[in-house]
Amino acid sequence: MSVSALSSAISGLRASQAGMGLIAQNVANADNPNYTRKSLESRTQAIGERVVGVRSTTAQRSLDTLLQRTLRTEVAGGSYADVRARYMDRLDALYGPPGSGSALDAMFSAFTGALQGLATSPESPTARGRVLSEANILAQRINGISEDIQALRLETEQGIGDAVARLNDALQRLSSIDRQIIANSGGGGNPVNLLDQRDAAINEIARLVDVRVDVNQDNSVAVFTRSGMLLYDRMPVVLEFDQRASLTPNSVYDTNAAVRSVGTIMLRAPNGLAVDMLAQGAFRAGEIAGLVSLRDDVLPNAQRQLDEFAAGLARSLSDRAVAGTATTLGAQAGFSLDVTALQPGDAITLTIRDGATARTVSIVRVDDPTMLPLPQTATARPDDQVIGISFAGGSAAAAAAIQTALGANFQVDSPVAGTIRFLDDGAPNLSDVTAASAIVTETSLAGTTAALPIFGDIGRSPPIYSGSFEGRSQLVGFAQRIGVNPSLAADPSRLVLIGNATAVGDPTRPNALLDRLTKSTRLFGATDGLGSPSAPPSATVASFVQRMVASQGQQAETAKRLSEGQEVVVNGLQTRFDASARVNIDEEMARLIELQQTFQASARIISTVDEMMRALLQT
Repeated sequence: MSVSALSSAISGLRASQAGMGLIAQNVANADNPNYTRKSLESRTQAIGERVVGVRSTTAQRSLDTLLQRTLRTEVAGGSYADVRARYMDRLDALYGPPGSGSALDAMFSAFTGALQGLATSPESPTARGRVLSEANILAQRINGISEDIQALRLETEQGIGDAVARLNDALQRLSSIDRQIIANSGGGGNPVNLLDQRDAAINEIARLVDVRVDVNQDNSVAVFTRSGMLLYDRMPVVLEFDQRASLTPNSVYDTNAAVRSVGTIMLRAPNGLAVDMLAQGAFRAGEIAGLVSLRDDVLPNAQRQLDEFAAGLARSLSDRAVAGTATTLGAQAGFSLDVTALQPGDAITLTIRDGATARTVSIVRVDDPTMLPLPQTATARPDDQVIGISFAGGSAAAAAAIQTALGANFQVDSPVAGTIRFLDDGAPNLSDVTAASAIVTETSLAGTTAALPIFGDIGRSPPIYSGSFEGRSQLVGFAQRIGVNPSLAADPSRLVLIGNATAVGDPTRPNALLDRLTKSTRLFGATDGLGSPSAPPSATVASFVQRMVASQGQQAETAKRLSEGQEVVVNGLQTRFDASARVNIDEEMARLIELQQTFQASARIISTVDEMMRALLQT
């Protein structure tokens, strides 16, 4: 009986000692966010119906695996929302605090205010100088915002490179820990501390990429992106990012490596397989997905908006309408149009009926054959047929090309050099030409209308903006290049003088320029937040800049709220997870007292048995 009691007491001591050692480990790691609480369960040992002692099981981790999986998913979403919110807040700040003098729309208002002052005092050299000064300030502000947008894009490019490096490190760390876990598990061990380390590596991966984790039979893991790309299964993949040293508005992602001018993420599998993960849409959440979204969508969209504003600012002042002249040829009717002033990028607009179909055709001058055919987005109109035509060979060659594009139901010719005639089919009445006109870019300071090229594409010769497609779209990145026409800076009197006969005090041109900016509506290219391809924004330049600035502020606020909402979700899940997985000092101390009492009880049994044995041996 005494031997059995002694055995039971010794097993109790051992169980208590093991439990107190584990509690000490728990308490020592209470502040370690990657540590999960460990516990031991004691089981009775029996021979038949007789209890002969207790035995401690191996240490177990206290965590909810389902909650852990959900938490990792939401952490990836939180990282995505956080990085977007931070950058979009910085993007919004580029446009200046609303209502401040440094805000972009305020600077535009200062320019239109200077024009209004010139209309009041057209003979004043001071008023002319103020117009040029405010124009320069506005152009430089646009330049600066555009450059800052590209600087933010370069930051995201560098951020992607850094995140990919951290992801590779985490995968390598995961691989090393996983091998140790497999080795320990194979011998019947329970490597709970290694499991904590592996979870920490996976959690780091989950902040960078949205992941799914599967546990294999040998206690190893396989890690996939949510899109199904394998990142790790006993061997990690290697991710490569060909980071670029600089980015411009023309730098874009493309699945064609010859066209792509930003970095992409290539997955190199152990078996030699290479996959462009951006082309496969592998990243849906996490820091990397957020940075890629900013670099390829959010910031380029902001650049497009700014380019549209710069283009609208320049063209609203320099555009000159050329009306078609009604003409006939026998039974045929149509219009004749003077195209001598048509610049690359300028467009002829036809309204025609072909059979039962009525449509609008935009004929854009494009002398560079490598840019043909033009996309539908070459004009802002959503309902037109866009045709790119070269005028480099003269009006007769251009007319022949237009004839081919329009088809046999029309007659297009050039009876006089510099003129194109558009005629219907006459008696068969299968077609009609109901309108023909053109918008041409005024290149001269001394024209015949109020149109004036105040702003141009600085660096080009001549520095005229016409939205051309020679070599590439002139619109892309125009905000970085817009500036005041140097010829106008040399002759400010042309802000008033249309021709040599214009009186010095004539307010016609200043008033007309002001109206073009504040009263005349025009179509702008659709961008996220400002219209859609089927409904592009139609606005004055003044209202467009206000809408653009407001849109950036609204998008930044929306991103902030999404990030805050996601943070609440993540914190809530983290709190629930911590409640079961993290060390609670009070609970550990209560458990320690229980184990101390058990230890003392076992010690008293051993002491009693010892006394009994001594007494027995002395008798």
